[in-house]
Amino acid sequence: MQRINTVKFYPGSDVNFYSGSWDQKVKFWSTKQKLPINQIDGVQICGDTVDMDLDLKTVVLGGGTAGEGIQIWDLRKTTGPI
Repeated sequence: MQRINTVKFYPGSDVNFYSGSWDQKVKFWSTKQKLPINQIDGVQICGDTVDMDLDLKTVVLGGGTAGEGIQIWDLRKTTGPI
C-alpha cells in the first residue's frame, strides 16, 4: 500500500477531488464512481504538491525524489506535461 500525501476536494464539479501519492500517480475522482475518472502517471508526490486551476483542466505538480521539479499538465491530454 502506498502513502497518500495530498487530497483536495472540489465540490460541484465532475472532478470532485484528487489524490497524489508515492505510487507515482495523481488520481482524479468523482464521488459518483468507485474508480478514478482520470490519472497522471510517473510523478512521485511528496507532501501537498498538487493544485488545480479553477478551470479544472490545468494541474500543477511538484515532483518528488527523482527531481521532476514543477510540472504543468492539461487534464485533456495526460500523456505528458505541457
